[in-house]
Amino acid sequence: MTAILTVKNFSKNFRSHWTFRSAPAVKDISFAVNEGECFGFLGHNGAGKTTTIKSLLGLISKTKGEFLFYDQPLNSAAQRSVFGYLPEQPYFYEHLTVEETLLFFGALHNIPKPELKQRCSQVLELLGIADRAKNPIRTLSKGLQQRLGIAQAIINRPRLLFLDEPFSGLDPVGRKEIRQLITNLNKEGTTIFLSSHILSDVENMCQRAAILARGELKTIVQLKGQNADWTNGKFALTIVQHEQLAAFIQAHPEICTPLQRDDLVYSSALTMVFTDYKQSVAALQDAISRGLTIQAFAEERPSLEDVFVSIVEGIK
Repeated sequence: MTAILTVKNFSKNFRSHWTFRSAPAVKDISFAVNEGECFGFLGHNGAGKTTTIKSLLGLISKTKGEFLFYDQPLNSAAQRSVFGYLPEQPYFYEHLTVEETLLFFGALHNIPKPELKQRCSQVLELLGIADRAKNPIRTLSKGLQQRLGIAQAIINRPRLLFLDEPFSGLDPVGRKEIRQLITNLNKEGTTIFLSSHILSDVENMCQRAAILARGELKTIVQLKGQNADWTNGKFALTIVQHEQLAAFIQAHPEICTPLQRDDLVYSSALTMVFTDYKQSVAALQDAISRGLTIQAFAEERPSLEDVFVSIVEGIK
């Protein structure tokens, strides 16, 4: 995999205006974002996510560390011209119309005027706000302004798109549409750097996710693919009470613990948990051959929210 963005030993300190003491916001973090992936960037409020994004974009200076774009030092506006950015709280000039705002941002990217007009129409249509093109920004709801924020972030057809809380202010329908838009952009080759508190969306959209806590990078979890490492690798087999169940239990003393056998007195079903997939399948096949009724057979795994909370809880 080719790394489009590499962060090496990045730290950022802020100095208090009252005490003039330097306080660390991000502490010596390192990670890489692969070309073409959707990369989640997670953390509690104040963990250092937005600080890292703004440093990568050159909006604030870094205290220490190195940023690489395709293995070259990231230190010029020309390199960042292929970036797109949706800030957590996008700000627009309220007296401008939606179309004028997009033309303004497109001009900042030096997009030729004839092409820019066409791109504006395409992006507005894509975001579902073409009918608001002549409306002043001040007349837009928070959700529509969020759509406009995404529109300006992709007007230059970025190679790397930074999204800081892109679902803020969106209703469920809007959230679904924007989630699909981001997924489509990623499928078309845009690398996505996604920071969001909506962990279910990150889980569904991203291949990997970094988790920060108190300015430190705690882990990078693989969410998809054969090397997914955030599951616990457990498989649960639930068998409904049956006259043959006792014989099945006797045949599998190594997997049916005394506690499970005692549970049968109070329950109409027995659930066995395996850490070995082959062993679970063998037990399933044996249960079927004995004519037992299978209530459920499924992989048990924690949600990304479970993983996040287990890492962050007590650290925040």
